[in-house]
Amino acid sequence: MFAPPPPLRLPPPCSASSSSAPGCRQGVLVSGTDEGRFLLDDGSDVVELLLSAESQPQQWKIGMYVMVVGPYVAAPSGGLSTIRVPSLARTPY
Repeated sequence: MFAPPPPLRLPPPCSASSSSAPGCRQGVLVSGTDEGRFLLDDGSDVVELLLSAESQPQQWKIGMYVMVVGPYVAAPSGGLSTIRVPSLARTPY
């Protein structure tokens, strides 16, 4: 007899992360290289991307759709949440 496969165990959605936990966000850059800091709008929140000196992207522009992975730190009252991005990887797209 054929047995059904076990249920899939999917990771949480990319935009779901808890305070100080590794996670990822994807969204549109609303501030880029020309503005001196990187702000990402994922549709529910705006977060600041904290990039190391060696991983500063040269070609990121406002309006680009990106995904970042790194520790998420929830904002203090009235501030911006942050994601510390340890490195960047290029995709062929």
